[in-house]
Amino acid sequence: MSALSKYDAIRFRLQVVSLLRLLKKIYSYRELSAMTGIPESVLCRYVRGQTIPSLEQAHEIKRRLEENTDIRKIVASRVEHLLEGYVDLTQVIGDPSLLRLMAYYVTMKLAGKRVTKVLVPETNGIPFATMIADVLEVPLVIAKRNKDNPYEEYVEANVVEPSIRSTITYYIPRRLISRRDSVLIVDDLIQSGRTIRALAASIEKLGAKPVATAAIVAVGEPRVSIPQPLIVLLHLSEPSRLARV
Repeated sequence: MSALSKYDAIRFRLQVVSLLRLLKKIYSYRELSAMTGIPESVLCRYVRGQTIPSLEQAHEIKRRLEENTDIRKIVASRVEHLLEGYVDLTQVIGDPSLLRLMAYYVTMKLAGKRVTKVLVPETNGIPFATMIADVLEVPLVIAKRNKDNPYEEYVEANVVEPSIRSTITYYIPRRLISRRDSVLIVDDLIQSGRTIRALAASIEKLGAKPVATAAIVAVGEPRVSIPQPLIVLLHLSEPSRLARV
C-alpha cells in the first residue's frame, strides 16, 4: 500500500463509502455484507453517512468489492449489440449512477498514480470522462473536432483510419495542458487504439505525460501502443464490423 497524504487518505475513505452507496442501489445490505465481510449494521452506518471506515478497512472493503463485484456484468447488461456488429452504449452513458460507479472503479484502479487532467475526444465518452474528472477532482479537457475559438492556439491529434481511408483531426487547446500535467485519456469505445495513440502523442508534444487509458468498452486488442495501464469496464471479441452509435 503506497503512502497517502492525509487529504488523499480521507478522500479515499469517502470514495469507498460513495461506492457502497452506489452498490446499495443494486445489492441488498445482506448481499453487500457477504461481499465485504462487514456486518449489515456497520454498512448501514457507512451508507447513511453516520461514520466512515478507517483507511485500513477502506482498503479491505475495496479489495473485497473488486473480488466480488462484477461491474463488467452490470455494464454488459446495458450494452446493446445491434445488426452488423454495431454497439449501442446509450443505456450506459445515460445512467448517472452507473457512470459514477464506473468512475469509482477507474479511480480506484488508479490509486497511488498522479493524475492532474482528464482528456477525452469529442465522442460519447464525454459523460464518462466528466464523472471520472469529478471523482478525481481534476479538470476535464475535451479534444474537439473543430477549432471553435479563432483566438485559441491548438495542438492537433490526427487519427488515420486505414479501414475507412479517412483522417479525423482533434484539436486540443494548448493552454489547458502544461508540462507539469499527468494526463488520463478516456474514451467510450476503443477499437484500433489509434485515437488514443494520437491523443497521447499530442500530450507528449505539449510536454505533458500520458499516464493511463480508460474506456467503457474495448473491442479486441489495440493494434497500436497506448498509455498503460489500460482500464476497461468491458472487453468484447472483435466482430466483422463495429462502429460507434
